[in-house]
Amino acid sequence: MARIKLVEQNEATGAEKERYDELAGRNAVTNMKKGLLNDAATYDAYMAWYTSWNRLVEVAVRWSTIPLTSFTMRRKQFSQSLLSLSLRIRHQYPMNFSNN
Repeated sequence: MARIKLVEQNEATGAEKERYDELAGRNAVTNMKKGLLNDAATYDAYMAWYTSWNRLVEVAVRWSTIPLTSFTMRRKQFSQSLLSLSLRIRHQYPMNFSNN
């Protein structure tokens, strides 16, 4: 039994309905997202995590292409470790990280 109201597709209106339809179109509706749809700002903040994750991966890849100099040696090693970690995570948990 839910302790908060879960927004259902037939009850959603306005911005809730747009967000719900977008999720339904990708078959990505979960009870957690239904609960978050009660407040658009909270839902948007949660969904922004996926954008942040994608940006982190982009930055890690960009850092790994920095020319190897004595000054950037540690940064390159760190970025390679970060990239390696992100690739292992993506391999271990294969899923689409774009706004699920």
